[in-house]
Amino acid sequence: MNADSGASVGKRDYGSGGLRKRGKTWQATLWLPRDPGSDRRPRKTFTAATRKEAVELRSAFRRRVEHGLDVAGAQSPLGEYFERWLRDHAARSVSARTLAGYGQTGRMFVAPIASVRLSDIRPSHIERALGAYLESGASNRTAAKHLTVLKSALARAVRLELIPRNPADAVTKPRADRREMRVADMETLGSILDACSDPDFSRLIHLAVHTGLRAGELLGLRWADVSWEHSLLQVKRARNEFADSGFAEPKTAAGRRAIALSGRETAILRDHRAAQNERRLSLGPAWASNDLVFPRSHGEPENVRNLAKKWGALCLRVGVVGLRFHDLRHTSATIALAGGVHPKIVQERLGHSTISVTLDTYSHVLPSMQEDAARRIEDAMSVLDGRDGPRNELTPN
Repeated sequence: MNADSGASVGKRDYGSGGLRKRGKTWQATLWLPRDPGSDRRPRKTFTAATRKEAVELRSAFRRRVEHGLDVAGAQSPLGEYFERWLRDHAARSVSARTLAGYGQTGRMFVAPIASVRLSDIRPSHIERALGAYLESGASNRTAAKHLTVLKSALARAVRLELIPRNPADAVTKPRADRREMRVADMETLGSILDACSDPDFSRLIHLAVHTGLRAGELLGLRWADVSWEHSLLQVKRARNEFADSGFAEPKTAAGRRAIALSGRETAILRDHRAAQNERRLSLGPAWASNDLVFPRSHGEPENVRNLAKKWGALCLRVGVVGLRFHDLRHTSATIALAGGVHPKIVQERLGHSTISVTLDTYSHVLPSMQEDAARRIEDAMSVLDGRDGPRNELTPN
């Protein structure tokens, strides 16, 4: 029998290695191919709690050698491999902002198992890291995102033949907790706007509710994106501090879109442009010419975090708690759907990739829409009530 059968413990089998018990652990040894340079035959030792596990570790490694897999790369610690994956693969396929989020996976999620060799990573390691991350106070949604990133990195290792299979496939993703969505009523919006002493910010809030644009999309708008003749707004990019230029194009084709403006919103934008031109002329060379619709006071690009802080301070001033700036987007969609706007139109204005995303996100509006649909059908069917002849009877074939 060969050494992997475990039949000859302690016997030195130079064909496959040895197997022995040392204290409370078992060690399986594998003799590697002879090094041509030194004429030495290196040896690799696998240590495990049980004899079976030690033998399995050695067998898996031997299969890797026999199949010509990259043994050296597989011996890299997981943390080192993950950083290499970020630099050599992810950086070429995702936006700068997304890449920064992936980096958080390495620092926060992978950290507890970063020293484990890539070839030794098992589902139990990943489950341990997942548990530690959740115990640190992270939400299920965030933990699930980090697990997905790690799974993608390990899938790349499988394609590169560094590991035979993806250990993350066996790990159950935490059920995402549904993020609370708040919708502002008109009274609340009125109170916030009344308390806003900054006309520029007030006009930005108006446009956010009217268009449903994300904060980054609003801060990425240029005057060249406004079609005065057709009363349209072209969404072509968004503010992104992680990108080299400070701006990034939409990730999907649906994100690059045109949004119709009402006469009221067009008038608000005209007033905003006139006020901005006055400021630009008064500042002269101190004005940064970026053609931005909503820049800082001297024309420089504003960032999303500052906008969120400004919004939070404004809400706090009027006693509104827990209403995020992003909730203005939800408010816009809810008003449109409740007002009878077709969900497909709402999807296009929001830039959702599919209508199912819109319907799933705003399912809270659907019950009232169902009631309205029932009333409309009832009104249409009422013309039948005055007709003669039998009703509610099956017509024979």
